Amino acid sequence: MLSEEIRSDVEVLWQYHNMRHTLHPCDTGIGLGSHDLGVAIVATDLFQHGIAIGSVLLMSRPYQQRRAFATCKKLWPEVDVICYSRPLSLDDHVASIGDTGKVVAMLVGDTQRIEVYAERGSAIAQEMPDDVRAAFRRLVAAAYVSRLL
Repeated sequence: MLSEEIRSDVEVLWQYHNMRHTLHPCDTGIGLGSHDLGVAIVATDLFQHGIAIGSVLLMSRPYQQRRAFATCKKLWPEVDVICYSRPLSLDDHVASIGDTGKVVAMLVGDTQRIEVYAERGSAIAQEMPDDVRAAFRRLVAAAYVSRLL
């Protein structure tokens, strides 16, 4: 589980990446694959629950929501984009992956990509609050850098 030394910083990044969109009917659903089986689980659950489609529903890892949203809005600015992940707490997500360091490194990497991808023109720019920047810097200083570009 998360050590007390990094818990508050990881929580800040976790909350930043969760877009908290309300699920509603969409025209299409896109499941973004990864090591996290939660993406496949939520895509299957939603398909079996017969969710009618009405715009773009992006199903991803919890900490990939913000990056996926920014990329989709860059490609299709007119599209209503809803991001959704398996609704787990941070601790439950870490337990489901089974590797605390990997989850923290992924959060750090996805946080970096918010600005880098916007600078490169492949995503829209998004606000990054000061507390998120500070938490990111502290986690980088703590050597959670394996997923940085």
